[in-house]
Amino acid sequence: MVVLAGETLAPWAQSRGDDIRMSAKWGNDMAVARYSGVWAREGDTFLNAGAGDEQLLPGGGTKLVLRDVQGDAAAIDERLQQIATRGLPNWFGEQRFGRDGGNVPAALAMFGGRRMRKDQRSLLLSAARSALFNRVLAARVEHGSWDQPLQGEVWMLDGSRSVFGPEPYSDVLAERLVRFDIHPSAPLWGEGELRSTDAARELELAALDDDESKALRVGLEEARLKQERRALRLRPALLQHQWLAADVLELSFALPPGCYATAVLHELGPVEDASQV
Repeated sequence: MVVLAGETLAPWAQSRGDDIRMSAKWGNDMAVARYSGVWAREGDTFLNAGAGDEQLLPGGGTKLVLRDVQGDAAAIDERLQQIATRGLPNWFGEQRFGRDGGNVPAALAMFGGRRMRKDQRSLLLSAARSALFNRVLAARVEHGSWDQPLQGEVWMLDGSRSVFGPEPYSDVLAERLVRFDIHPSAPLWGEGELRSTDAARELELAALDDDESKALRVGLEEARLKQERRALRLRPALLQHQWLAADVLELSFALPPGCYATAVLHELGPVEDASQV
């Protein structure tokens, strides 16, 4: 569980639209962090950072220094080690979906005939795709397979948009999965045949079988977007942390393109945008 106070994260949130307020749990930890000095709680783990700095490192890495930290240092250390070892679910953050999630209803209205500017249309198509991806990922998290293979899996190469499979699971694939050379994937919806088969395909379609998901799928297909894939997991590279003082925590890591610093902080506890509270 983590609390992140407003002064620390608000500037980051404004410039990093996909970082905030992830929607699902990972493991057993759950918390709420708000950008204007709100609180959160889960079990016996607490982290409250009253101020912080972000520094971009050579080669694309990031260093964060959180000050005035209050919390269970041992639990925080354990959680960060778990993230370094296992990675984390590759969610699209809630700001992708606009204030109060309004981009998805707006996308549905657009698909129903409402006229939108070109820039709005692009934003809403992206939100619709992201919402469907998150629904599949949520199903995989619930199933316990967000970082494990299913029969009929489509694999994505690490650091690439290239995919392959399905193919029979083998010792070679298992070894590559452990090395983070490949990742399970889920659809970024569009027209064309869904590439997954068997159990993976069944789960994907079941996760997107509600009326709203069906309407989003049809709208994306009619917009002529193509079926693509996105990795279900990511792992921060070179994740390190140290306590500079009893209440000062320094984190450093590098993330793949399209992933941001507060996504890692979220895995210590979901982050909520105070402007929407």
